[in-house]
Order: sequence, then C-alpha cells, then structure tokens
Amino acid sequence: MMRRRLRELNEERRSLNQTPLRIGIGLNHGDVLVGLIGASSRSEFTVMGDAVNTASRLEGMTKAFKTDLAISESVRLLIGDDFLVRRLGLIVLKGKSKPTVVYEVLAEKTGPGESRMSAEGVARYEEAFDHFLARRFAQAEAGFLACEKDYPDDYCMKSYLQASREFSAQPPPPEWDGRIVMTTK
Repeated sequence: MMRRRLRELNEERRSLNQTPLRIGIGLNHGDVLVGLIGASSRSEFTVMGDAVNTASRLEGMTKAFKTDLAISESVRLLIGDDFLVRRLGLIVLKGKSKPTVVYEVLAEKTGPGESRMSAEGVARYEEAFDHFLARRFAQAEAGFLACEKDYPDDYCMKSYLQASREFSAQPPPPEWDGRIVMTTK
C-alpha cells in the first residue's frame, strides 16, 4: 500500500514539476521487546531487540542496492509464494558477523504489472545468481548480460555483471562465498 500511494503521490508531483520521492523499507521478523521506555515525565513507546536492529540495517541497505523494499530470510519464509522476489545477495549487515540472504520484493503476484521485472526475468536473474555463488563466473556473466538486455537500468544486475567479469579475470580467494559486507547502516 505504501508503494502504491507513493506512485500516486509521485504522479501528482511530476505533474507539478516536482522531484519524485523515494522510500526504503526493511522488513524482518523475530522476537522484540515492546513497551514504554523512559521516566514518567518523558517516556516513549518503542520496540527493541536484534530483530528491530536487523530491520533497520535492511532499510539502510536499500540505498546501497537502489531498491525500495528489502526483506530478511525470516520474512521471505512468511510471505510464501504470494510475492515476486529475488535475492539481492548474501549480506553481512553492519554490526553482524553472520551473513543472511536478503531479498527484494518486486510485486505481489496478483499485481505483476507493478513489478519492473517479469517472473521470467527473475528466473533468469536467479539462475545467473546461482552461477555467481557457485563461482561459475563466465556463466554468471552470460546470464546477467542476457538479463541486462531486458533490464538495462537494474543496479543490482549491473553490479553482479561487473563482479562476474572481474572474478572471471581475477578469481576470488578459495574461501570466498559470495558475501557482501555492509559497512554502513
């Protein structure tokens, strides 16, 4: 609903020659503490915990990956097959040591026209991404290159295409597992 409303708002803004607005949403699922924090004269209702921090880090990485909605593995499991999603990467979020697979939600499957990628495009991207993680960089490059023809402005795809080319020329160390370490929130 936020995305739909933002599209409507940006249509209004464009008609007024105003700059469109962008959002970044990070979603995670887990246990949190909820309650009023502070003194009786000055308190606020808040949530705390690792799940909240992870959601905040996911929101922060939307800027780096130029997307508006990033979700954790826990949310991916909860949403099932109702949404068109793709992997953004194996990401070590800032302040974490263990990598997690982070996904981008492209659209609800009932509204695929809202997605900038088709289901077939996502399948081609995922196949190329599998090659990338398996260190088959020439096949990954070919797959991302094929995707780029249909989606020339896709930042994530371009990044993995460039990385595939670089790793084809200069392979990463044997212990490389494809993780991306985020150094900013």
